[in-house]
Amino acid sequence: MLPLPNKLQIERDHEEELSLLKKARVYLESRDREGIHATDLLDPRLSFFKKTTGAPIPDRLLNVFLIGQVLHAIVQVVDAGSKDYTNPPEVGTKFFEDLAYTPDIMNLSGEPNELKTTRSFYLPKSPYLPDESTYHMYLEQLLVYMAAEDKISGRLTVLMLNHKEDGKTAPQIFVWKITTTPQALEALREVIRKAKAALAKAVETKDHTPLPLCRTWKCLDCEFFQELCKPPGRFEFGQNKPKDWTA
Repeated sequence: MLPLPNKLQIERDHEEELSLLKKARVYLESRDREGIHATDLLDPRLSFFKKTTGAPIPDRLLNVFLIGQVLHAIVQVVDAGSKDYTNPPEVGTKFFEDLAYTPDIMNLSGEPNELKTTRSFYLPKSPYLPDESTYHMYLEQLLVYMAAEDKISGRLTVLMLNHKEDGKTAPQIFVWKITTTPQALEALREVIRKAKAALAKAVETKDHTPLPLCRTWKCLDCEFFQELCKPPGRFEFGQNKPKDWTA
């Protein structure tokens, strides 16, 4: 261990921290998408308020999103066999009719591969849970891409930052192959069209009330909950109501 000077002064540089936060905001908000994106359909009420208020990304989420961008870039580079992590390969924005979507990776067979990161310690009991679980939301997004690409199979790649096994914690990558049928994709495309049309109409009329409620856990930290959304069946119980809301 190297000795340090006896009179070493250590103090936080709050100005530099604020500068970095501002730069993170500029970077992330410059990537905001116009129009309606596939991810807007996952929780359309939240997307409605983001689009109609122009509210900036909350400070508390800036670094969360930034970490996600970095980890995505690393996995993309590894998948592509590239050494340049500063310029990860990107698929870019694609369109299903007038709905924009951006798969993280397109495999050689043309299958979409969605990348996600999680701080969870353990794998879910089942990758597919027909409820509000995180993996269910991951699969929703991937299936929209599969429907748009007309591919009956795709990949879900999850980087678990804190995977715990045998009492030890270490990052680990898990990959699931998702397979469905052409008939299911066609039915999903119709659902996508209706959901996109409903969100577009809500934005045009400035009326969010016909849109379905978001996942309950998203209400717990939503900046629009108190003043704008006031979701029925939840608002009267307060924003800190546990996840057992039934509305």
